[in-house]
Amino acid sequence: MPAFQLVDVAVPGPAEEISDHDAVWSAVLTLPVRQRAVIVLRFYEDLTEAQTAKILGIAVGTVKSHCYAGCQRLAGLLGEQTESQMRGPR
Repeated sequence: MPAFQLVDVAVPGPAEEISDHDAVWSAVLTLPVRQRAVIVLRFYEDLTEAQTAKILGIAVGTVKSHCYAGCQRLAGLLGEQTESQMRGPR
């Protein structure tokens, strides 16, 4: 019979999930108004590009460009936070 070895694996708990959610939401709040509206409607409200365009009274292509720009900015902001967390306090 093979011997089994217990492995200590860290699993993110509620505190880490709340911290991640807060970091993402804080980053979303720094976006320009139109980008923020698009990101919230697309990803928090789970609306389609067409639904988002209709609600905001803009073209679908404009939704796409605002979504792209907003996601790029969020990736940059959250990437910077992640890098500084990995480096730790100075």
